[in-house]
Amino acid sequence: MATDLPRILSPNLGCPFILSHEELNSKGFSLVIAAGANSPPPHLSLTVRPSYPGEGKEISLKMSCPQELSGATLPERFTSIEETRFFISTTLKTFLFGGQARFFRYEARPAQETGFDVYRKVVQKFCPTLYDLHFEEQDGKPGFVPHALCLRPGSKDLRFIHLTDLHVALRNDLYAANVEENITIPELQDPEKTRFNNFNDNLRRFIAYANSLADEGQLDLVLLTGDLIDFLRHGFQEREDLGRNNFILFRNLILGEGGETHPGLKVPIFTSTGNHDWRFYPYNPEVHYGVYNINREVAQQLDLFWADEQEEISRRGDSFYAKLLREGSSISNKTRFGKLINWGLRYLEKWQVKLLTPVSVAALTGLGDKFPLLGSWVQKIVGPYDNLFWSALSLAGIPVAMEAVTGYIKRFTRKRIFDLMAIEAGWQALKDYFLTINPYFNYAFRAGNHYFLMLDTGHDCVRAQHLWDDGDKKLGPVSIRDNTIGQSPDSMAFYDINEYYPYSQIGWIERVMELIQKEKKEPFRVFVGLHAPPANLSKSEARKALKEAGDKREGILLPEGEYNIRYGTINHYLSHFYHLCLGRTEQRPEEIRHPPVDMVLAGHAHWKLEFRLAWNDRKKGPAVYFGNFTGKSQNLRQDFDGFRPFLFQTPGCGPRESFSPEPPYFRLIEIGEDGKVLSAGVMRLDGQGKAQPGEFVMDSGPGDGSSA
Repeated sequence: MATDLPRILSPNLGCPFILSHEELNSKGFSLVIAAGANSPPPHLSLTVRPSYPGEGKEISLKMSCPQELSGATLPERFTSIEETRFFISTTLKTFLFGGQARFFRYEARPAQETGFDVYRKVVQKFCPTLYDLHFEEQDGKPGFVPHALCLRPGSKDLRFIHLTDLHVALRNDLYAANVEENITIPELQDPEKTRFNNFNDNLRRFIAYANSLADEGQLDLVLLTGDLIDFLRHGFQEREDLGRNNFILFRNLILGEGGETHPGLKVPIFTSTGNHDWRFYPYNPEVHYGVYNINREVAQQLDLFWADEQEEISRRGDSFYAKLLREGSSISNKTRFGKLINWGLRYLEKWQVKLLTPVSVAALTGLGDKFPLLGSWVQKIVGPYDNLFWSALSLAGIPVAMEAVTGYIKRFTRKRIFDLMAIEAGWQALKDYFLTINPYFNYAFRAGNHYFLMLDTGHDCVRAQHLWDDGDKKLGPVSIRDNTIGQSPDSMAFYDINEYYPYSQIGWIERVMELIQKEKKEPFRVFVGLHAPPANLSKSEARKALKEAGDKREGILLPEGEYNIRYGTINHYLSHFYHLCLGRTEQRPEEIRHPPVDMVLAGHAHWKLEFRLAWNDRKKGPAVYFGNFTGKSQNLRQDFDGFRPFLFQTPGCGPRESFSPEPPYFRLIEIGEDGKVLSAGVMRLDGQGKAQPGEFVMDSGPGDGSSA
């Protein structure tokens, strides 16, 4: 995809601005533009037009105060939340634009003052209204950015939804049609239990429900915290065809792909990336068939290679096999058997080894009776020793044995090649995300009085090309299965030696929290959205903790050593993050420096797990509690301020799990005008599109798919 310049980077579909018409008139909003390296700041003709017909009105904008964005390090302090959007990542500057772009910010304001007619009106109530940003260059070339602005009447209350793990992919629709039309259901199999779980349809159903809330004035925004797509490319092809990847499909679903049948979402979205968003290629559905609500027999009939020609499949397989010959695999290098396979692939294929091994063994065998001690032992076993016979036998037999060993290694490796390819990841997979959805890894925004920090948690610690930290830092046993759509992969969030943006995320969070402390408007809340959770448990430990916690409103303290809360979580600097959530820093833990975070919203594990943080005065550090804190809304309202900060995981919108068997799931958060958190429970949509409570299901059924 060509990166035409100039290009509006922000606001964008996944990082819009929410403003009242008064704020639009008084201060406007910041526009971030990428221009050619040798170009002056671009002069654009700007208008905003309602995203949906019959809502709001067209507004002409004027641009002023151009300023080039060239800073590469964090400032001593942020002076406004908008400044978090003035940091252009290394990925955009160096990789995506190849150092051939300059970046500018402008202030954009209405050419004439606006009034309440910019809002859509539902049942005599002014409701949030989405606008697209249209622009024309001096030569008349048009362009537009969808859902770039949301004009919302000034209000202190807020209702938003946390949605995560969508796993959108074109093949989901094709598989669903295939199961219905062409797949043979095994005899005695209940067809309802093999009803294909289409991740894309789950998102479509959610959009219909969210729009019904929006039309009632009961929804302001949606946080999408990663795994927006299942993988980037429809197949293994290397070519880049505009419009032929899953980020484009995600965009189409959000904007409305089918008119009245599948309308676009009518509230703004704020996105961050998950580990799957970094991945290039599809995985075999047979690996985790449970997430699709099918059994293994049905999964085996689904065509992994539907998007590729056989020639392309063979070429990619051979290419990856050659790479394994040269480098081995990061995952296989973690086990003794894997190391043996890598050794075999690397050395047994070499012609020198193939030639010298049988010659050397034949020579040694021919001299077998000449060695002290060994010679007498050999003669005792085989009797009279014919040196020439045993030497010739070795010379003929060793190559046969070597071919048998290498043949086994080849078959084993080639069988797993496409599983290994499925976890290849890199920034290149995010290209269309950066250009058409959201150019930021980390950014913050304000909706009314309430603050939101959206954080990148990066790719898996283990991917096919690399193994960060050599896998030695809090990384347990790993497998291909765990990392395809499994529950174990740890995330690279908060890793300070970062090649993608030139600053520490922990330092970034500190700066934002200091700003909130300075400019807070009462009443206010602080939310953090990210993909990989800062606390998690294995399935067996989650069952145990749920039984122990029972109905205890305060939850249970998770003692160190008894529970592993770092199972499939953020891999670095978790203690620093916990301190920041509590309003402290690890360097000066005794001092409360800023407001505590109210709620951290994560996904990744595809289930509902809820934790809270507390300060342990005796240990002078954070303590982690586990419980069902949102099970009863009335308890949450009473306990929230005494128990915050909370670390909430929300089950996935797309995949089905044994602990969350009826997607789509989401978390609906409501804040009253007095700043009270009224609800934050997990919901699911039933067959009629009605929202129902979505609790953690204790029993694990057959065909269970793992997560992440």
